[in-house]
Amino acid sequence: MTNVDDKLKLFNKMVFEKIQEEKQIEIEEFEKEKEKQIKEELEKLELRKIEYINDMKKKAENKGVEIVAKETMNLNQKKFLIKDEFFKETMKEVRNRIEKFVEENDYKVYLFEEINKALDLIGDKECIVYLSEKDIKRYKDEIQNVISSKTGMEMEIKMVSYDILGGLIIEDKNGKYRINNTLVQKVKDVEEYAGLLLTQLMEQEV
Repeated sequence: MTNVDDKLKLFNKMVFEKIQEEKQIEIEEFEKEKEKQIKEELEKLELRKIEYINDMKKKAENKGVEIVAKETMNLNQKKFLIKDEFFKETMKEVRNRIEKFVEENDYKVYLFEEINKALDLIGDKECIVYLSEKDIKRYKDEIQNVISSKTGMEMEIKMVSYDILGGLIIEDKNGKYRINNTLVQKVKDVEEYAGLLLTQLMEQEV
């Protein structure tokens, strides 16, 4: 027959086993929850790592774009300065050559050819011929003879009030018709062409 002590021991064993079983279930649930939490935290960390990497990539890309844009701007500025310097040197050389040309014998031939072309264009209009001070001193009488023989009229010859380098301007007395065959105008035409040409060359190099 089982005595009280044995019953107590048996009861204690049953209680202990029950408690142990319950605790084991709690432990297992805790482990599962812990694993779940750890997994969630790891996933969050992974997401944060990806976001951080993407953010760093984006910052690096933005920095790269900024550097490229800055270098492009610097390059364009340098190209503009080179273009501007080359343009000025070219036009300076053109002007120097024209100034030398005006002092050569060939200039007189050129001037009278331009006068004849202008007279052909104006026909029988009564006009005023504008020349440089230097050309009036050198060729006024000869020019008047050419005008008279070609048109049958004497035209007024005046000195221009600004530097035309050489060549002539002819306009009718009403100021409605004007031919500008000055060397200054030809320099301006060269400037426009040279500027366009340089711009095209610069664009081709981009």
